[in-house]
Amino acid sequence: NLTFLESLVESAAGKHYNAITKLEPLVVSSPSHVRARKLLAASYVTTRQWRRAARSYRDYLETAPNDAIATLQYAEACRKANDVREFLQAAQSAERLLPRSTRAKWLRIDAEIMDLRRGAGDPARLESLATELAALELPQAAESEFELLRARIARLQGRGEETLRILKEA
Repeated sequence: NLTFLESLVESAAGKHYNAITKLEPLVVSSPSHVRARKLLAASYVTTRQWRRAARSYRDYLETAPNDAIATLQYAEACRKANDVREFLQAAQSAERLLPRSTRAKWLRIDAEIMDLRRGAGDPARLESLATELAALELPQAAESEFELLRARIARLQGRGEETLRILKEA
């Protein structure tokens, strides 16, 4: 499809908004064009349109449910869109598809913590989440994200002084 190729060129040139302008009508007129759906979702991510990215990845994953990387990206988009329910489901799916992925495990832990923060789930789960988090081997670049999750757990457990200590050290 010529429109899809044009949008690929626009995207490769860093003109993501132009790609989006071409892709949006394409996915409406050709809903089965899965590559266009995936490129549209990626373009939304690049332009930081998290809700649209999440919706586009969800639509794409309806036709490609075993695309592990897209599922991981969907979880990331849901996280950034602050859609806790979808984030939790997407993160669990990503971890099922990528059982050895540290990032998928980290996202699932983060999603469970967010779910607990909104009053859902079992607060007793916090201790096991803290243990899981401590067992993850994260790259050095992710250490600040790790510390923020540790601080969230401590805060949810009512350990204010530990929360402050963790945040000061992060």
